[in-house]
Amino acid sequence: MRTKKMFGRFAIGVILVVVAGTLNGAAEVGAEPAPDRTTLIFDGKSPDKLACDTTLRRMPDGSWVMIMLGGGDTEPMARNRVFLTRSADEGRSWSAMEPIDLGVKAKSPDTALVPTELMVIGGRCTMFVATHDGSFAEWREWMTHSDDSCRTWSALEPAPGRLRDRTFVRNRLVTRDGRILLPFQHYL
Repeated sequence: MRTKKMFGRFAIGVILVVVAGTLNGAAEVGAEPAPDRTTLIFDGKSPDKLACDTTLRRMPDGSWVMIMLGGGDTEPMARNRVFLTRSADEGRSWSAMEPIDLGVKAKSPDTALVPTELMVIGGRCTMFVATHDGSFAEWREWMTHSDDSCRTWSALEPAPGRLRDRTFVRNRLVTRDGRILLPFQHYL
């Protein structure tokens, strides 16, 4: 019953569990490690209970940022947009969840936004975000940059090449020789 309750809450919230990788003083070898702490970042309620595509990153200034798809109760819908929360104390407390203003909603309120990846490389953050009409028609992938740990963002620019149409860019990989690989989902 406990598992069912946890999954039910997770379906409408974002939970951060920080594990230090120690046994937390467990006396027996082989004892199960316990999480250091659990923090509920977002506990959505209708008509805005959606929490999808969550991404947690450490920023160049040392803060932690979590972005997510929110707005509305389901996906896809025109209310969907990108939200951000920040922690200055390694996840113990979080700022209020705020929408990121990329200028899209002001021009076209019925355009949905979906965050697909947030890369932090050196002092620059690059967020990939998809836009669509609320039903995945007119679907485009964009990039925006922040040089101040996700406090302000550049104008949206199309993702490179074929990534700009009907694609979700996913979590980047860095090869041993330093190259950056961008896995993606492309839909025909």
